Amino acid sequence: MLAVELMRSLRSRGLRVPEDVSIVCFDELASYAEMDPFFTVISQQAYQFGHLGMQMLLDRIQSRDGQAPGWRKIVLPAELIVRRSVRQL
Repeated sequence: MLAVELMRSLRSRGLRVPEDVSIVCFDELASYAEMDPFFTVISQQAYQFGHLGMQMLLDRIQSRDGQAPGWRKIVLPAELIVRRSVRQL
């Protein structure tokens, strides 16, 4: 939603995407596929985020001493999908 509002705001100020400003946002915006130019996105696995978050919550609830398990660093894959909202250099 921020990317859509940003594009509208830029257009109202006479700026063009991608000629003047490039826009990259997180997550797919399927409901805005008719936007032109269509947004370049960092696509993330929403299901994986939710699944891992729930698993970590369950681990904490099930721990015997009520303490959270040790800190873990989890890196989930993301994919850059370049579309027409960025200018090619």
